[in-house]
Amino acid sequence: MSKMLEGETATVARWRVLATWLSSHRIVFDNAVLLTVGPVVAAALGFAFWWIAARSFSPEQVGLATATLSAMNMIVLTASFSLTTTMMGLPLRRMDEALGLIAAASVFSVGSAISLWCVALLLGKTFDLELYVNLGGIETWLLITFGIVLMVLGDLADGVLTGYDRNVLRMVREVVLPVFRLALLAVLVFAIASGHSFQSLIMVGIAAELLSVGLVAVWVVKNGARWARPDFSRLKALMPLTSAHHILNLTAIGANVVMPLLVAEMLSPAYAASFYPAWMMLQIALFAPVGACMALYAIGSAEPERVAERIGLSFFVSLVLSAAAALFLIVSLDFILSLLNPLYPAIAGPALKFVGFGAIGLTIKHHYIAVMRLESRMMRATPMLALGFVTEIGGAALGAHLGGSTGFIVGWLAGVSIIALLMLPAVLNASLFPRWIGSRKTLPAA
Repeated sequence: MSKMLEGETATVARWRVLATWLSSHRIVFDNAVLLTVGPVVAAALGFAFWWIAARSFSPEQVGLATATLSAMNMIVLTASFSLTTTMMGLPLRRMDEALGLIAAASVFSVGSAISLWCVALLLGKTFDLELYVNLGGIETWLLITFGIVLMVLGDLADGVLTGYDRNVLRMVREVVLPVFRLALLAVLVFAIASGHSFQSLIMVGIAAELLSVGLVAVWVVKNGARWARPDFSRLKALMPLTSAHHILNLTAIGANVVMPLLVAEMLSPAYAASFYPAWMMLQIALFAPVGACMALYAIGSAEPERVAERIGLSFFVSLVLSAAAALFLIVSLDFILSLLNPLYPAIAGPALKFVGFGAIGLTIKHHYIAVMRLESRMMRATPMLALGFVTEIGGAALGAHLGGSTGFIVGWLAGVSIIALLMLPAVLNASLFPRWIGSRKTLPAA
């Protein structure tokens, strides 16, 4: 009896230690939740959006819409020059020149976005790309130009809100945007019973972006902020840091952004329509790891002595969630696709359900990026991330060329896995696993 009581007492003590330890890391969870809840809710509403689209538009039209959005997102990612990430890491509330810096960043990003879109149109015409052929006339080009400008400003606004420690408002914007988009699509489908084109889906998204950016602008004006003279000298001084972040972001997430466009070009718009929901669910599975990594970067400088332990916590939890997501997609993807459109499972084929295993490799990659940011080694990480971009895109493209849709998935998973294995030692060396799993001793730096 006494041994039993001692065992129970020891168990209670372990749970108390665990509870105390988790409480000590509450700041990580709080920031991760604020940076994750908005995208998760937005993704759920986005899934409802694409469900209505799949029921109201043909697979070809939906596929062209996802490819167009992929192209727009890639332009925004490139044109923003990762100023969003830079703003997140700046103490904007304590900077006298913050408004001038934000104005300069806005002008720079918008100008870059318009220029890149013109280059993209030229490339599309030169190589007779599938998307360019179906894009339409100058009206569609101008509409997309306006949409890209709005997306750049919205993306920059998210970084500024985090820099001002207004993550709640950022979360609100991230939720309001898909609500507007879903409502506008419902009105469109109700008002026009047939004859939908993929340009309609793009128009709905742009209108929703306009409304959400407008809400942020109203909040800014109500809080007394005004347009300031662009401080390009301050922006120029930040360019070395911004460039390091930008190269890191392009090589890290560029493959994720461009993948739907690659699918439409190398396989077919119809396959892109069935691929996109699976890709969305994969990104949802990554929201928690990405949110945790963003929180680590945002709070890491405040308590550098605890960074290793917090990386270990984030890494372990993220791996568990990623594995669960992979198993979920294997079991349920065909059923989910059939809910969207009865044609989608046959179009997708049997291999698409395994795309969730990529979440494990991508979780390792995002934590590798967090480690490199925290250790101010972004430029040193660039070759590894560039190699990762090449292996992901190259593996997917080569697989599609050799084996169609099945080869595409196999090639992409191979590329993700290879680069994840190369990044894993740096993550392990920079982290201290949770005390209830591993050693309390700090591991040597990578």
